[in-house]
Amino acid sequence: TRAFARHLALGLGLTDRDLVYYSDGDELFVFHFGGSVYERLLCAMTTARPVAGLGGIAIRGVLTRNLQAAFSNVRQAESVLLSCLEESPNLVAPGPMHRQLPPSLRRSTFQELMPVADFLAWVEARHTIEVEAGQLLATRLASLVT
Repeated sequence: TRAFARHLALGLGLTDRDLVYYSDGDELFVFHFGGSVYERLLCAMTTARPVAGLGGIAIRGVLTRNLQAAFSNVRQAESVLLSCLEESPNLVAPGPMHRQLPPSLRRSTFQELMPVADFLAWVEARHTIEVEAGQLLATRLASLVT
C-alpha cells in the first residue's frame, strides 16, 4: 500500500516524494514509494519491472529522469489504471461488494477514486535522488534488493 511505502521511505530517511535511483553495479533500481497501482503504471508505460518482495516500492530497469515527458500520454495512463480494475480488482476496488455493481458504475466509481490526474500530479511532484556507491543510503537500499 502507499501507506507502507511511505513508512519505509521515512524509515530510510527519505520522503514519499523521493524518486531514488540506485545501481548495485549490475542493475538499476528505482525506489518510487508510490504503491502498487502507481508501480503498475510505471512498469506498463516503460520497460521497468517490479522488484520481487518490494511491490509498490521499487522497480528495476531504466526509468527516465524526465518522468513528465514519459507520462504525458493521459489516455494511455487512464487505460492502464482501468486495466487494474479488471485484472486486480482486490488491489483497487473500494470494497468486496464493488464487483457486484454494474460495469459502468464500477468503472465510474473507480475513476473517481483513482483519477489519472492524481497520478500525473504524483509524477510531477517527484524529487530525484541519485545514490552513489559508498553512501549509507546505498548500503540500506542494497540490503532491500538482495
